[in-house]
Amino acid sequence: MQKKGNIVVVQGGFPALSATFILDQMTGLIKRGYEVETWATYDPQERLIHPEIERYELLEKTRYIKIPPTLFRIYPKIWVKRFLHINNMKNLNNVDAFHVNYGANFNLIKPIFQYYNTFVLVSFHGYDASRYFQQKSSSCYDYLFERANLITSPSYHIRSILLQKGCPSEKMKVHRCGLNLRFFQPKPTNYKKEQFILLTVARLVEKKGIEYSLKAVSKIKEKYKLRYRIVGDGPLKSDLEKLTRRLGLENQVEFLGALDKEGVVQQMSEADIFVLTSITAGDGDQEGLPVSLIEAQAMGLPVVSSYHTGIPELIVDGQTGLLAKEKDTEKIAEHLGTLVRNHELRLTFGQNARERVKKEFDLAALNDELADYFSSGIKSIKAG
Repeated sequence: MQKKGNIVVVQGGFPALSATFILDQMTGLIKRGYEVETWATYDPQERLIHPEIERYELLEKTRYIKIPPTLFRIYPKIWVKRFLHINNMKNLNNVDAFHVNYGANFNLIKPIFQYYNTFVLVSFHGYDASRYFQQKSSSCYDYLFERANLITSPSYHIRSILLQKGCPSEKMKVHRCGLNLRFFQPKPTNYKKEQFILLTVARLVEKKGIEYSLKAVSKIKEKYKLRYRIVGDGPLKSDLEKLTRRLGLENQVEFLGALDKEGVVQQMSEADIFVLTSITAGDGDQEGLPVSLIEAQAMGLPVVSSYHTGIPELIVDGQTGLLAKEKDTEKIAEHLGTLVRNHELRLTFGQNARERVKKEFDLAALNDELADYFSSGIKSIKAG
């Protein structure tokens, strides 16, 4: 296949089990004829990595970038020269495009985009359109909005925030996080069950709202035979384990740690209901559109979630799942009970969810679209 161009994908931690959506985009671009190199800001040093990392030799194509001192930012030419030196690069003349994941990472290496006229696509995902504004200012992306050639968001909710902050509407695209639907396949459900399995797949951080899922489960633990499995790791693991003991849920709750994609699919194939009760964190951090919710719906799982940012764009209350207000443990518990009692409702929600994901979140179609963005963008820069 003829190579279509060299793309630098800028992201935070790599490889990261929780960032499958970025990985799927990278491999999709490679399949479509692009050379892809990763600039990562740090190595999470996770024990498990997705098989695609080795299959596409992505670690060999990864550079953990170092950032020059702030004082050099006043003079972009000097900053870029310093950046190239400390990162053992000669120049960036062979780079045809940048795909910057998270607006904060654009600002981190802003002088590069001031110095080079390369095509730049910036993808927002969540915290960078919520908490980051509180940490910085409402004008923190003024230059990004001016310089970026194309800007994507995973939801219309984030799109509206960025437009309010001054992003030109003609530069904005809603680009969903896609899934390989052949990999995420529904499994047959068992009508007569003695025990129901609830599942959450998420980083153990405040905005995932796992505290409220646990409290909701505690309210119905005497009514139903439940197992609540939590897949993921993060800074709140110890606090959530303590809360589990305090609620008397030691016999119902399992913390399974981080799992790769195959492990997640296995857990979803065994689950009856998926739970993700996201909230706005105390520091303002919010979700974009949680990939685990898309995965669960692709697997035909009914979902209990929350009215939070872009989640209602995926979970249609009363059709593909049930939604509650943030932190409303009474309503979350009620929704869980409704689904546990009603096999037909679980089945209907699961079927509806799968069909919705097929229409809006097919990875192949979305990666075709992404590759087209780069193709037309690179051509326009070279023509100009």
